[in-house]
Amino acid sequence: AVKVQAQLLRESGRRGFVLPSQRPGTGEENSFEGATVLEPRCGFYRGPVAVLDFASLYPSIMLAHNLCYSTLLPGGAEQRPDAPAHAAAPASATSDGLADRRACFVEAPVRRGLLPSILEQLLAARKAAKKQLAACTASEATRRKVLNGRQLALKLSANSVYGYTGAVNGPMPCLELAGAVTAYGREMIKATRDKVQEHFTAARGYAHDAEVAYGDTDSVMVRFGSEEFPIEEVRRLSKEAAEVCSAVFPAPVHLEFEKVYRPFLLMAKKRYAGLAWGTDSGAEPSMETKGIETVRRDWSDLVRQGLERTLQLLLRKDGADGSAEAIAYVRSLSDDLRQNKVDFRSLVISKSLGRDEYAAKTPHSELAQRMRKRDPATAPSVGDRVSYLVLAGTAKAKVYEKAEDPLYALEHELPVDAEYYLENQLKQPLVRVFEHVCGGVPKAEQALFGAGGAQKVIVAAPATSSSRGLGKFMKARPKCLACCAASAASENAPFCANCSPLGKEQEVTQTLVERANVLREKLKELRAHCARHCSLPSDAFPELPADTEQEAAAAHREECANVNCQVIFRRTRCAKELAPVLEGLSRLGASGG
Repeated sequence: AVKVQAQLLRESGRRGFVLPSQRPGTGEENSFEGATVLEPRCGFYRGPVAVLDFASLYPSIMLAHNLCYSTLLPGGAEQRPDAPAHAAAPASATSDGLADRRACFVEAPVRRGLLPSILEQLLAARKAAKKQLAACTASEATRRKVLNGRQLALKLSANSVYGYTGAVNGPMPCLELAGAVTAYGREMIKATRDKVQEHFTAARGYAHDAEVAYGDTDSVMVRFGSEEFPIEEVRRLSKEAAEVCSAVFPAPVHLEFEKVYRPFLLMAKKRYAGLAWGTDSGAEPSMETKGIETVRRDWSDLVRQGLERTLQLLLRKDGADGSAEAIAYVRSLSDDLRQNKVDFRSLVISKSLGRDEYAAKTPHSELAQRMRKRDPATAPSVGDRVSYLVLAGTAKAKVYEKAEDPLYALEHELPVDAEYYLENQLKQPLVRVFEHVCGGVPKAEQALFGAGGAQKVIVAAPATSSSRGLGKFMKARPKCLACCAASAASENAPFCANCSPLGKEQEVTQTLVERANVLREKLKELRAHCARHCSLPSDAFPELPADTEQEAAAAHREECANVNCQVIFRRTRCAKELAPVLEGLSRLGASGG
């Protein structure tokens, strides 16, 4: 808002206008209709689907129709005999508080609007930056980054002009103006759909009837043929469609051919994925997704990994059917989760702690309270993100009762609730993908999570855990360092009665020393990584195991200021693996190097 306000003030001063501090008569109770989204024809399209996109749609609309505060006629002025030449906005542009009349704007020959003048300068500067970017050589990497950043900043500035007019709580809201912009946009999307489906038909000599599968705000997705239709022919028809549709609209509104998706998975409004082939036939395709749970931090990383791998198997470059392989991958991922073979780092869920959330029984707020009781100094505060795992518990336990700090769970070897992650994390996103591949939700659920392929595996909590149930009152017997049998002759004896006469002490000692050296070197590398990339002062995590015998004697622990950092988990696991190795060397009477 500040940038647009500054540009308005500069343009107003140059042209002799005075701006009000705030435009009266617009309240929060008023609103206007936004962009249109065409009803999607959901499905898994193995053939090419072209994407046609309007270049800078809203700025182009404001330029083409001269939409501005300074060109908006007052109510009723358009009916006067001496009214200047003007054009009325579409009928659907009326806002809630102004439903009795249509907004009218004077034409550019009468008065050029302030906002169109600003947009013209921004778009011209962006065009110049893009031209310079295209002229850069491969060796000018820094210059390319600077120019790309400049053209993106200019694009953002141009697009924010419309948002400035529609911000009810902004400095100068004008819902008549914002509603007119979105109304023109809705008409253009529908006109593009009708024009494409009317022009590209078999009756006009084309191979197939074109079909618009989806449209959203400033783009439409078109099928020009069957699954076997070649991409090069789709590129040619897409460029032709862009020219045909652009001719219908006033300048500078221009429809462009952006890319081709093949294959393309359309799941719902604003939710799709596809393998994108660019306008250049020599470029390699890349996978693109929208509205899919791959970046949100309140979903575990397991969901992102599962979806990404699934989409890679489904959206194949060669166009082959990868559904069987994708289903097999999901089933194997489910089995690994139930058998506790999944890295717990991928199961961490992260949510922000709000001001009023201590009163609500949510997993992260309840965990924050428990962490505060354990150590108020290191407990998360309002505004922090709380990372947690959902652990196995009783059948009727609530989720907030099973949430636990990942570092604490790792320290105490607490098992995760595999069924929770399957039902509440993996199932919904994956079924949304596979319902269009398998032919419905029931078929997708049966294929992915049914009991046909393998029996359901239930993993109980480890009986050796020293912090749960009867484990609190039990002590594990030391294991033989040679055969790992829990039958050592005494508490400190390194071998059982069967292995003691075999003379394996030197061999076992060498193996443990090598293992200890490897783990120490790994810890050293991880600490060096943290030292290079973490500049914040460290906070102690007393739950983490000690790294060495000397640190154990001093009760020193691994430290990190970032609880969401993956490196601290690797350091913790590495230190945990080192502990039994050092204990074995102590039983052998060796120093461990």
